[in-house]
Amino acid sequence: MRSFDKFFRSAAFPLVIIAVLVVLAVSALRSKRPKTVALTWSEFAHAIRTDAGGFSNAGVSEDRDHQSLSATINGRKVKVDYPAQESLVRLEHLMAAHGIAYAPRRTGRPAWFTVLTAVTAVAVVVSLIRQVRARRRPPAAAA
Repeated sequence: MRSFDKFFRSAAFPLVIIAVLVVLAVSALRSKRPKTVALTWSEFAHAIRTDAGGFSNAGVSEDRDHQSLSATINGRKVKVDYPAQESLVRLEHLMAAHGIAYAPRRTGRPAWFTVLTAVTAVAVVVSLIRQVRARRRPPAAAA
């Protein structure tokens, strides 16, 4: 029983609570997103040629490890990975020829990662402050 009391008073308890809340928040945010359908390069090009009027929100997203183009076709989110920058140039010309506008998307870390980093930093600082205060307290006098 004392081990539970010690755990609840320790600096690890708030960190566990924060981690659980972050996991719940991330899962809640992910479940609200519409499902994205992955298309091959040729399927995406075919969709441009045959259904250009159904395209909306087309955009390019790049980061260090991944390059993809996403769009909404007739209310369905689709995504296609492209192998090289030259491939994207050809696809840009194809979309321009069919009147589909697109914009590059912001690259970098996702917003949830930034929030998670900030919350973790605050939790570490709070736990360090608690540990310093606990060490400064004089020991209780024995009766």
